[in-house]
Amino acid sequence: MKYVFALLLVLIYLIFGPILFIWSLNTLFNMNILYTFDTWIASYIFLVVLNIAVNPHTKIVQIRDDKYNDEKADKKTTNSHT
Repeated sequence: MKYVFALLLVLIYLIFGPILFIWSLNTLFNMNILYTFDTWIASYIFLVVLNIAVNPHTKIVQIRDDKYNDEKADKKTTNSHT
């Protein structure tokens, strides 16, 4: 039952996410974008590309921060023993 609910939420997000994106653009910037299948596909592709462009950068920064903190901790432990 838990998986059915999660699948239902994902489907709702996939269907209504682009529609809400178009609605927000129309509301905020008065763009008068029509609600058609073509604009739904275009906004879905735009949101996917935007997500791909944004997410890897944050992961790289987190990895670099972890490596930096590990190296800094290693230097402190080696210096304290001498």
